[in-house]
Amino acid sequence: MARIGYLVFLMVFVLPFHAWGLSVTTYGALCNGVFDDAKAFTTANAVAVALGGATIDVPPGCSLGSTVKVSAKVVFNGTGQSLPSVKALSANLTLFNLGGAGAAVTNLMIDQSAFTNASGCAINIGGGEFGYVNQVTILGSFEGVCSSGTAVTIQNTIVLNPTTTTGTCFVINVSFNTYLLNNLCRGTSSTLQPYAAVKIVGAGGGHVLYNMQGIWSGNGLVVNANGVTIEWIFSVNTVMDTGTGTGLLLTANGAGVLKGFQSTGDWASSFDQNGISVTQGTGTIDQVSFTGLRAFANKQNGVAFNSGTNLSVNASSICGNSTAPTNTHNGILADAGATGVKITDSTIGTCALVGGGTPTQAWGVLSLSPSIQIQGNTLNGNVGGPVSLAAAPTTAIIKDNIGIDNVVPTIASATTITLPVNPTVVLSGVASVQTINGFWPGRQVLIVPQSTANYITGGNISVANTPTPGQPSIAVYFGSSWSVR
Repeated sequence: MARIGYLVFLMVFVLPFHAWGLSVTTYGALCNGVFDDAKAFTTANAVAVALGGATIDVPPGCSLGSTVKVSAKVVFNGTGQSLPSVKALSANLTLFNLGGAGAAVTNLMIDQSAFTNASGCAINIGGGEFGYVNQVTILGSFEGVCSSGTAVTIQNTIVLNPTTTTGTCFVINVSFNTYLLNNLCRGTSSTLQPYAAVKIVGAGGGHVLYNMQGIWSGNGLVVNANGVTIEWIFSVNTVMDTGTGTGLLLTANGAGVLKGFQSTGDWASSFDQNGISVTQGTGTIDQVSFTGLRAFANKQNGVAFNSGTNLSVNASSICGNSTAPTNTHNGILADAGATGVKITDSTIGTCALVGGGTPTQAWGVLSLSPSIQIQGNTLNGNVGGPVSLAAAPTTAIIKDNIGIDNVVPTIASATTITLPVNPTVVLSGVASVQTINGFWPGRQVLIVPQSTANYITGGNISVANTPTPGQPSIAVYFGSSWSVR
């Protein structure tokens, strides 16, 4: 009897793993598209655990009516993303719950499209480290893959046609070091879109997004530090295109903190709101940078820095935004709550990719920020002009910009004049000038009078001066007044 028992043990537990690998069909899965195979999946998982970890084969046509736990070192592996491996038998179902180190789901197609799902996540990665999802296609879920683990990798995974506008394809909750690599989120149509392609909402940080794509998602990437601290997110070659919301939305509320967001080579195009929006609300956002950003053809601003500190755009193309209506929004908005803004070495205006190069943006940069640097940019092709300082900054550096430095505008003399941001201007007319607006500490402007206009005291000019027509004067603002020599 002992020998027979040993042979049964070999046949049921050992040989399936060592001889031909574990399979859910060995433990009762019919995989006929009707029968609930969840019990067989659970049994196969228990066998794999007893073996110290194993890969379990999942053939096409299986169905699940309840959640399957995937334990540490257990991998459920299908036959490919293009074959329907697992079908949900009920709405709002989490099909796989990865609960241990090294738990994984790979090479599967999960189909939840028979139901209008209002909750649940097709694959949930819970506690533990090194959870792994690779080459999975998910159809019709509420949320596709949700992670609360550490050092989790979600790779080569496609989430298609979510069934509601409140779900999200990929959700990162409380976790550290999540890697989202080569994944795609695509909504059903221009009218049925998930809330976001990617949503990061839990305390943690050190997340990496690489080659992510969101098409027809209401918002592209949403990072919301609502009462939590999120530190350092790295986004590389993330493409967010066409949605009813914002391409990349960074927010912090409820004393939450978002510290460190670094974007390299990302794309935000054809959204009904802003391409990029940074708003700290009642929280704190610090150190946000975009390098190589492409923000095209968004209905509102290409980039909106509404609030936050140390915000930068470098070596980027921001063009053809403010598409509906035109001449209303801007390439980049730096609002009054945004400080330490740097815009450098970028092209902001028109581009042949959008509308054949027809100008649509009101201003290249519209700033109300108290501290801003605009340097080394090309700012041609904006309807209102290259830069508007709608509020006087306390600190500003504006230099070496094409569309500003190479243009010499003419302004008419009057009791009060407002200087544009250009470093050289021509002053026409004969009226005496008493007040000069368009100032910030340390600003220098070369003013060339065409006629006999002079400068008088009584406003913010320190010493009266009558320049010679055609002879440039240097105007320098320091303290609270201009010195014109």
